[in-house]
Amino acid sequence: KITCRKQMGYKDNQKIILCVGELNVNKNQPMAIRMMHKIIKFYPDTILLLAGNGPRRQFLENLIIQEGLENNVKKIGIFKIISISLMFKYVVVNVKGYL
Repeated sequence: KITCRKQMGYKDNQKIILCVGELNVNKNQPMAIRMMHKIIKFYPDTILLLAGNGPRRQFLENLIIQEGLENNVKKIGIFKIISISLMFKYVVVNVKGYL
């Protein structure tokens, strides 16, 4: 776990939230992005990882900047299924796409 976190560039004890799904209106990633304001009040170094691609990619990139969350929200693009399943071992929270 620690080796994987270091390879990904994250601290050993850093909270990681993973949101996997196509970047579209149905998945409601903006809610997860905006919720980070509340989360980082208590856990300032928490990272939200957005895994996926889709028609709302540019909109979400702009929203991250607009909300001032560039340090706490990262887009990791598309992963192979096996990479995502391995990543589940290293995250604190998994956000379902149908929030």
